[in-house]
Amino acid sequence: MLTPLTGPEHEGTHRLCLIAGGWHLSWHIPPADLALFAHVPFRAESVDAHPVPDAVDQGALIRRHVRLLAMEGAVQAGLAGLAPAP
Repeated sequence: MLTPLTGPEHEGTHRLCLIAGGWHLSWHIPPADLALFAHVPFRAESVDAHPVPDAVDQGALIRRHVRLLAMEGAVQAGLAGLAPAP
């Protein structure tokens, strides 16, 4: 979800929020990049998202979540008697 950030220091900047593997992740999206996220649902009012503590490596969390999804897909394919996707 995209939400606008408030305050003059964030003029036109939005926050992209998502949940991956139970973790709340967010990034600031500058006005020049908003068109790249036109497909993302927009919420007009700013929502107090659950910010990720600075010590958490969001990239590592996403990589871990993607590996878990890949393993889940392989297990489901095996249970269905299908060869896992490469």
